[in-house]
Amino acid sequence: MAIQKYQNIVVAGVNGTLGTFVVAALVKAEFTVTILTTNAEKTAAVVPEASHTKIVQVDYVKEDLVPILRGQDAVVCLISRMVSKPHIVLADAAVEADVPRIIPSSFGIKMEEELRTNKALVDKWKTLDHVGSLVEAGKITSTAVQTSAFLDWALERGILLNIHGPTVLMNGGDVPLSTTHRGDIAQAIVGILQNPEATTNKVVAIQSLHTTQNRLLTLAQEVDPEREFKIIPVQTEALEKQAKENWDCGERSAPALAGFLAHASYGQGKAAWSEDDNELLGVQRWSDQKIKDFLKDLMQREPIARYPGNIAASSEAASRNS
Repeated sequence: MAIQKYQNIVVAGVNGTLGTFVVAALVKAEFTVTILTTNAEKTAAVVPEASHTKIVQVDYVKEDLVPILRGQDAVVCLISRMVSKPHIVLADAAVEADVPRIIPSSFGIKMEEELRTNKALVDKWKTLDHVGSLVEAGKITSTAVQTSAFLDWALERGILLNIHGPTVLMNGGDVPLSTTHRGDIAQAIVGILQNPEATTNKVVAIQSLHTTQNRLLTLAQEVDPEREFKIIPVQTEALEKQAKENWDCGERSAPALAGFLAHASYGQGKAAWSEDDNELLGVQRWSDQKIKDFLKDLMQREPIARYPGNIAASSEAASRNS
């Protein structure tokens, strides 16, 4: 029996990096959207208003979530990968409420067995393993989405390419990289929900660009030939070493562990794929002109301050010690 297009969608974790993009895309596609949040006031200030959207404040207690999830077609989880408990509670509640599909928070690099020991992915593995066990037991279906770095978010913060300062050039800058704009990630989620049968229990891969850091530097120089683009060359093994030291000192923040992801991406090749599911999900690759237009706009904006202790600082230290 063919699966009908889903209509009633629950979204959790909208106050993070992807939330506003995903909700806006779902609203535009005329889904009926229920937003779960631990801070309704904050969420109401950032999500678009629509007659078929409602916000529900929750504490991620299974017994409270089940009645909210009854009658829903899918749960889209955007909660941070750095915590697993709310993901697991939400997945269990979805099963009890007979929700047929979950899109777990798997966005990012390829989650392959080689990365089982990656300290930055401990909670993400817990989440995906739990959802996988529910799928294997036939209790729910899932679709995971590979996006690699969020293109716009990363460029705005000087990651991949730094418009307003030195670029941290990983392993020479010619390592292939897939990267996806947050608007394209949102479109992919819409595409999954509109094509539930074709995406059942699959990992789909999308990308706005398949590129390298050196290619991005070349395009930026074409946009502004007069601008000087400095680089900090670094080997990701050194970044991973720094991240291990941070871990051993008890640091568990995303910035402190960023070196693990840098090495997985550029040293182990987990952030690039030549084939994708763009066509199925309605995502279009960016042309050189489109990325140049984006970079031109970025050059005219004030830089977004990086958070303390991020990979740039680690990279500078690692470059001195490598």
